[in-house]
Amino acid sequence: MAKIKFEFNQDFSISHQVEEKVNLLDKKIPVFAEHKENLDKIQETLDDFADLENLIVVGNGGSITSFNAYLFNLGTQKKVAVLNTPDPNYISQLKENFAEDDTLVMAISKSGETLETFSCLMPFIDYSVVGVTSQNNNALHQLCKKKDFPVIEHANIGGRFSAFTASALAPAMFCEMDANTLQKSAQQAYSNYAPSKSIDKNDALKLASYFYGLEQKGFTEIFCPIYSYNLSGFLPLVRQLVHETYGKNGIGQSLHGDIAPESQHHTNQRIFGGRKNLILWPFVVEKHPEELKVEIPKEIFDIKLRDMPLSNLQNKSYTKLMQYFYLGVKNTAKENKIPFVVSDFEDISTESIAEFTAFLHYFAYYSALLRNANPFDQPAVERSKELTFSFLNKK
Repeated sequence: MAKIKFEFNQDFSISHQVEEKVNLLDKKIPVFAEHKENLDKIQETLDDFADLENLIVVGNGGSITSFNAYLFNLGTQKKVAVLNTPDPNYISQLKENFAEDDTLVMAISKSGETLETFSCLMPFIDYSVVGVTSQNNNALHQLCKKKDFPVIEHANIGGRFSAFTASALAPAMFCEMDANTLQKSAQQAYSNYAPSKSIDKNDALKLASYFYGLEQKGFTEIFCPIYSYNLSGFLPLVRQLVHETYGKNGIGQSLHGDIAPESQHHTNQRIFGGRKNLILWPFVVEKHPEELKVEIPKEIFDIKLRDMPLSNLQNKSYTKLMQYFYLGVKNTAKENKIPFVVSDFEDISTESIAEFTAFLHYFAYYSALLRNANPFDQPAVERSKELTFSFLNKK
């Protein structure tokens, strides 16, 4: 049973032209949906580090965005840091706060040729290190051989689609997250969103089509107000999937987001008072494991907020309060004819996190196909990397 529901603003429908294009899409199952990671093999490597309590994950882009989503939503008793910048202040803080004798450093790079990963790994080269990379004698693989660091093989799947490979599952398993449930739930979700499913039964295809049609009408920006601190961990992954997967050939959309309702205090002005080229994509949660309620001391019952006595808040659940904030924005969007789609989570669980991750993969994949773009390359990313190396190679 699906853990996530989607609501679309019915004022904006998918055109017949878009539906016709959907019917012509390739029905082949992409490699990310077919892959099944060998969890036992990963665990064999991690068993040698079972006594360590700390983890530093070194990586960039797709090597960390999926694990970051897992970490925010599923949590861990371990002390964890993600190192994705050679900022000397941040590196110094990690060196100070993560003891060498109680920390595993996991360097993750599919290509094994990422400059940031190498520069960030060097200050921790005397720690316990595990490499997660392709088995093709790349630079990271060579380093691990020379230093006698174990290597966990990275499947031949691009980083932003690698949530159910060792790239994200290895650090998740070290943090004692339920990788078996992540894998099983993802496989079920991939089946639900597969190319064989028609648009009326496939929310990933429906959202891709909805956004594609809106882009044709000039809606080039997407804003995600995220009504959950935990779900905000998805923002880097969603942004990467949108920008890298279908921001190509001079077209595509830009995605931004922020914690809500805090975002209402600034970005609502842009949404409702600025340029009419923005789509609203809220993330909301229906249930939380520990339901808190507002408690108002009786002596302040009569104080009023905008003519509402504080007593009206008494015993209101914080989950319900968050929903009221979200409903205010959604209904204002309807009044102002602003397109939106709502991702409504039944709860935050291992199953729902896996389901949403798989959904995002297929949504991005279909979005690229609709624009006649390659879902798996990112050619515009490479030029800045080449220039950085050219600066370093100058005598």
